[in-house]
Amino acid sequence: MLSPRSEDAKPNFLVIAIDDLNDYVGCLDGHHQDWFNACKGGTPTICNFEYSGLLTEANHLGNLAYRAGKKIHWDTKEMRVTNSRKAEQYVKREYRKGWKLS
Repeated sequence: MLSPRSEDAKPNFLVIAIDDLNDYVGCLDGHHQDWFNACKGGTPTICNFEYSGLLTEANHLGNLAYRAGKKIHWDTKEMRVTNSRKAEQYVKREYRKGWKLS
């Protein structure tokens, strides 16, 4: 929670920005080349989906909890929130007529 501070107080957070276009980020040849190498050679990328999928899911669940305003309980197997209808509404959406996922 943010609280007011005087102008002479130092901020209590640190922001680190990384330019993802630099070749030294992610791997020696750059993450774009790392992906191409994985497609051609079959070796996993440095940030493969086995890792990044779980990381992305955790990130999205944090957003769900924030929007619901409470701690949520996530059923990984069923992919649903078990303790908050408010959070559950953000998991899936109703598609417009003529659109569906198969």
